[in-house]
Order: sequence, then structure tokens, then C-alpha cells
Amino acid sequence: MSHFSKIQTRIHDIVILKKTLSSLGFRNNSSSNQLEDEKGKIYHVDLIVQPSEKALTMQPIGFIWDGLQYNIVTDLAHWPSKGLFDFFLEKLNQQYSLNVILDRTVKDGFQKIEQRVLKDGSMKVIVQKWN
Repeated sequence: MSHFSKIQTRIHDIVILKKTLSSLGFRNNSSSNQLEDEKGKIYHVDLIVQPSEKALTMQPIGFIWDGLQYNIVTDLAHWPSKGLFDFFLEKLNQQYSLNVILDRTVKDGFQKIEQRVLKDGSMKVIVQKWN
């Protein structure tokens, strides 16, 4: 039997979260702020997204604020595999972290010069600031 799971994250900024999800190929479903499980239980969430790719037939993913961070609300039984969810979560955390760093560096007057993904999957970002 499937049901929604709540997965804790360390995501605090909704604007950067939306930017991150968009860059990962998800689109905001702004028409609703509710998810309903197979039993008809309603979950009120702050953000709902779904994949932009038509080939991915996943259920929408919700994000709910718990007072400290945004947690993921999703039915893990509807993901094609646990490995795919783990991959999504890893990419979400990596891209969100990068976006937080880039947002902060711009606020501090730096400019991004270079960004690339290394062979091991890590990211390298070079910024500079002219005085």
C-alpha cells in the first residue's frame, strides 16, 4: 500500500529552491497547494512540482515548511525505483547548495567566472571580485 512519506532536507530558501527545481527540469504546479494520497488524505504543502519531461510519469512532489526547513512530501511507491529518488535527492541537494553559494557571492559583489562539473561529479566554481 502506498502512502506519502516526508523526507527531511536542509533547504531553507523557497526562491532558491524554485530556481533549483527549475534547473533540474521540474515545473511549478502553482494551481494547487494540496496533495492527495490513494486513501483520500489531503496534505497541504507550500510548493508542488512535477517533471517537465513527459517521459517521466512520476507523481507531483510537494515541499512543506516545518518552521526550520522545507521537507519533501512524496509517495515513494510511485517512483520508478528507490535509486531514482536517491539520485533526485542528491542532485537537488548539490544544485541547491551551488545556488546558495552563487546567490551569496553575487550579494557580496563577486562575479562567477567559471563553473564546471568534475569527473567525480563534484562542482568547481571560480568567482572574482574587482576592487
